[in-house]
Amino acid sequence: MLPTLARAAERWSDGEMQRLSLMMGLGHKAISGWSSKRQKPAFPLLLQVAEALGVPVAELFSGDRVGDRPKQPDGLLAIKPRGSSALSLSELEQCLQGLLATEQGQHPVSELLRQLGVSRSYAKYWFPGQYVELCLRHKAWQDKQTRASRSREIALGKLVVEQIVAQGLYPSCRKVRIAFCAHGLSLQRLYLRKAYRGWLTQVEMA
Repeated sequence: MLPTLARAAERWSDGEMQRLSLMMGLGHKAISGWSSKRQKPAFPLLLQVAEALGVPVAELFSGDRVGDRPKQPDGLLAIKPRGSSALSLSELEQCLQGLLATEQGQHPVSELLRQLGVSRSYAKYWFPGQYVELCLRHKAWQDKQTRASRSREIALGKLVVEQIVAQGLYPSCRKVRIAFCAHGLSLQRLYLRKAYRGWLTQVEMA
C-alpha cells in the first residue's frame, strides 16, 4: 500500500506524505506510523483512505498507478500552504508583478521568495502564473550567462592556441592541455574540445 500512497503524494501533495495524510482527514503521523511499524491500518482506516483517494480498497495493494489520475479526488481536503510574510496576498502579488517588470526578476526564485518571506509551495499555490514566469526568466538568464561564459572561454582558448603556433610549435593536445590549465581552461569541456579540433584543422591546412 505504501508505494501506492507515495505515488498519490507525488501527484497531489508535492511528495509530502504528512500533507497527504492530513488531506485524507487522518493525523499527520498516520502514514509514517504505518511505514515505521510495518503494519497495515485497521480496516475502517483502509476504507477511509480508499474513499479519500476515490479507489477500491483492493487497488491500494494492487500497485495500480493511483498517482497518475488526472485530478484530485473529491475526498482529499485542500490544504493551503501557510505563509510567514507580513504582506497580504494582494501586496505579495504586486511585489511579484513588480519583480517581473524589472531585471531583478532574473535572480534565483528561491532568493526572491525568501526576501518576500514566502516558500516555494506557497508561491506556487497562490501565484502559479507569476511563479512559473519567474522560473522561466531565471532559466533564460542562466542560459544567457552560460553562453556568454563559453564564448569568453572559446575566445581565450583560441588566443592560447595561436600563441603556441606563433612560437613555431605544433598545438598538440598535450601542449594545449598544459597551456589551458594555466588559464583555468580544460579540453574536458565539450565546447572547448570541439573548438580545438576546428583550430587544429586550420593549422594543418595552413
